[in-house]
Amino acid sequence: MNIRDTISELRLEKRQTDGFLVKNLPGNRSFFIGIDNNNCIVFLIKPKDNITQKQPNSSRGKFLDVLFDTECEISTPNGTTKRNYTILSLKSEDETMERVFISVCSDISELLGENPDYIKVIKVVNTMRDLFSKILQVSKKEETGLWGELFLIYISSDKELLIDSWHVNPRDTFDFNDGNTKLEVKTTTRNERIHTIKLNQILKSIESCSLICSIMTSRIDLGVSVIDLIDKISVNIKVEYRQKLINKVLDSAGENFKNFKNRYDLKTSKNSFKFYNANNIPSINTKHISNDISNIKFDVSLENIKDVNIKEKNKSGILSVLS
Repeated sequence: MNIRDTISELRLEKRQTDGFLVKNLPGNRSFFIGIDNNNCIVFLIKPKDNITQKQPNSSRGKFLDVLFDTECEISTPNGTTKRNYTILSLKSEDETMERVFISVCSDISELLGENPDYIKVIKVVNTMRDLFSKILQVSKKEETGLWGELFLIYISSDKELLIDSWHVNPRDTFDFNDGNTKLEVKTTTRNERIHTIKLNQILKSIESCSLICSIMTSRIDLGVSVIDLIDKISVNIKVEYRQKLINKVLDSAGENFKNFKNRYDLKTSKNSFKFYNANNIPSINTKHISNDISNIKFDVSLENIKDVNIKEKNKSGILSVLS
């Protein structure tokens, strides 16, 4: 039984007393997953000791409460035990938030292992607390754009390389840069291959001889969402890269992450994505633009632009794992 099934089962149980309803994570006696009185998910960590020179700071946030060294009484068919635990409490019943929380808790158990050292528990939990604080940030990307970038990671044969090459900061000129290839991703839900492009962006792309990846998709009820793509990418990558992936996603999506619930057509995207040389993209001659005008963006059609066969262009780096 996986963690999500365990949560569903606990929510169906008739509550006998106040407090948490929890069960051990399968195969590990140091971690418990469950629900609180508000039906929200809680995660308990039992370190081998609580001895440290400086006690860590507990905190209560908008989406996550972190309580260190908190006494709990755990009842099992074999009896009742009382000891101190580190407790993570998700303060949301939103499905997307729950899926991220469950995934990260699973990663924590893998990183810490059985009978974890308390100092290591503090370090890993603080990292998770910082992760969830990103959901309070201003969003840096729109949903469709983020979905397209995750789609490119998903279809690659080396997802860890793409995650390393992925740049989510708006100050970064390119979405992917491995030091050799610079790649900008454009995703559209229109019926034609038309993208909105910023003039400064395309000028920098032309100057750097970069590529534009054009992805066409559409919103469908049976499609794949941002969180679905995260799950698909996470299946066969190391735990460190799962952490890096969700960190970059939340850093990019910020406060809008929990609202990114649209589902997009994965099959159409697989059949439609193409690459273009930036210097072939129609643009605006800056000679005709006054110095008093800035922040120019425009819609450009790529329907009549010749695309690039990346199999013939490059045999190394990110292009080699996308061909």
